[in-house]
This record gives sequence, C-alpha cells and structure tokens, in this order.
Amino acid sequence: MDLTTPIVEIVDLKKTYLLGKVPVNALQGINLKVEKGDFITILGPSGSSKSTLLNMIGALNKPTQGNVLINGVNATTINDNRLAELRRSIGFIFQFFNLIQRLSARGNV
Repeated sequence: MDLTTPIVEIVDLKKTYLLGKVPVNALQGINLKVEKGDFITILGPSGSSKSTLLNMIGALNKPTQGNVLINGVNATTINDNRLAELRRSIGFIFQFFNLIQRLSARGNV
C-alpha cells in the first residue's frame, strides 16, 4: 500500500438478502473512500443496513455486487486464507460482543 491508496474503498456495493422468497435490498450502490487519518461516522435509523455495511468493510460478509478494497486488496475476490490474513489488519468491535466469561480481557481479544 502506498500513501495514495485509501484505507477502505467501496465501489458500487450492493447486498440483497432473501426473506423467504422475497428479495430485500439492504445496500444499493454504496460508494465510499476512507483515507488514512479520516474519522467517519455511519448514522441511520434501526434497520437502515449500517451493520450490513460494517460487516462488508470488516470482510465478514460478501456483497451481492461491487467491491470492498482494504488497503488496496479486494476483499471480495481473495481466497479464504488471504481473507483471514487481511482481517488481521481490521479493528472491529461488535455491538453484541459475547465475551467469554472465563477468559481475561486479553484472552477475549
């Protein structure tokens, strides 16, 4: 990665889920660039697909269409081993983090 590569770049991102047989368009053509040093906030009402977008940025889910680039690496096209390696560079705190009670804070990390 060079200094001109965005930390995160999302290009025409779309995600459709099936609710039974009914398609639900969660994300519809999202484009976003996050440069080194940027501080962003994602706001919206409950059900507006904020978590879906963050799961895409965190390389936890695959989009229906579009690309998610993390430090210039396309997370939507790499194999599982490379994806696991890429996830090591992403900090992610879950809303419901489900800590394991018998482990220390360090152990849970």
